[in-house]
Amino acid sequence: MELRIYLILFALVCSGLVQAQNTSSPYSIYGIGTIETGAYNRTTGMGSTGLAYRSDNNIIQNNPASYTALIQQMFHIEIGGRGDFSNYTGAYFSSTVGSSQVSNDFTVTRVAFATKVTKWWGAGAGLMPYSKMDYNFSNVQPLGPQGEFASATYEGSGGIHKAYWGNAFSLGKHLSVGVNTSFLFGALQSQQTIIAPTANASLLTTRNLYLRNAVFDFGAQYYTHFGAAKQWGLTLGATYTPIQPLYAEDSLTVLDNNIPLPNSNSLLDRNVFKLPNGYGGGIALSKESLMRRFTFLADFSRQLWTPLGYAGTGYNLSNSDRYSAGIEVSRKRNIFNTPVEHIYYQLGGYYQKTYLTYQGYPVLEWGASVGIGVNPWRYPQWGYHIALEGGTTANYEEGALKENFVRLSITIHYWDRWFTRGRKVL
Repeated sequence: MELRIYLILFALVCSGLVQAQNTSSPYSIYGIGTIETGAYNRTTGMGSTGLAYRSDNNIIQNNPASYTALIQQMFHIEIGGRGDFSNYTGAYFSSTVGSSQVSNDFTVTRVAFATKVTKWWGAGAGLMPYSKMDYNFSNVQPLGPQGEFASATYEGSGGIHKAYWGNAFSLGKHLSVGVNTSFLFGALQSQQTIIAPTANASLLTTRNLYLRNAVFDFGAQYYTHFGAAKQWGLTLGATYTPIQPLYAEDSLTVLDNNIPLPNSNSLLDRNVFKLPNGYGGGIALSKESLMRRFTFLADFSRQLWTPLGYAGTGYNLSNSDRYSAGIEVSRKRNIFNTPVEHIYYQLGGYYQKTYLTYQGYPVLEWGASVGIGVNPWRYPQWGYHIALEGGTTANYEEGALKENFVRLSITIHYWDRWFTRGRKVL
């Protein structure tokens, strides 16, 4: 019985990670998983820089105020996917064959719909991931006072999804404001398998955390043109997210040699997990000629996790910052004597302090990206965007886990005219 008590305590409080196997996202063991910061739309090739980006033919959900830029009487549908190719190195792999692990993954990142309802009202809706938990670690540690040893495996899966409905409104000729109303929902499952051969004991502990609630984020964009023939365009963007709750249900199941322990299948707690205050700002500067447009963008955003006080064994959640910048060159082609965008090229990069601090060191991520988009002149209702990102996630601790990744994102865009019963408003 004493050994079982040690096993249960070991399973619940031990979070030391020594080596990983078949790992997809090691740092996602903490908090609510790895929070997605990529936009996975037209801005992906520019480091997802887009708080001040406006497009008349693409859905840009980075800032809800951007929906007013869409062409009236048109509807837009986009779907995107991402392939992840990662290599992990560090002390966690020191006892495995070789010194690294490789992981591959594919995710449908976004399904979105948007339209310009009236001259002053744009709206969009979509479904995309908010956070992801995906890890598998093993280690061997001493257990109890008698010199017993136990092997432990930690596995996690699941994530939080974001279903959103955004609305934007024009206030005059130069200002747009917007709000995203989102419903966050999902389940995070963590499993610890503890095996003590000398005691013929095997303990499987499963914890399920269910999270859900409606949340809001707000945005504004100021845009104007200046210079000769108003070739220059300037947009300033800002976003704000207030502190908001996620309702959580935490349940626990414990199996000892595949037999449920008494009262082990129970609801541990019903509580609230808070999402922090957040804000961001961006700028977009463009120069447009008859057949070409050049755009420079830069963003900064922050989430204030530190005041919420979330912490655990060896880690805490702290303020996260993200800096990004990008450029885009767009070319047009004459279709029926009308200049229409045909192809664009993008380059960008970002630096991010994530919300996770591990062993006193912040976990950082930085990367660069390139992108290309094509609107085929034979099929003008379709558009394709491909972006390639490469980067690193690590912290400053000596020998800490380091992830080098490559991500390939593809977005397909379709647009057409609403049925209007013969009325034309363009």
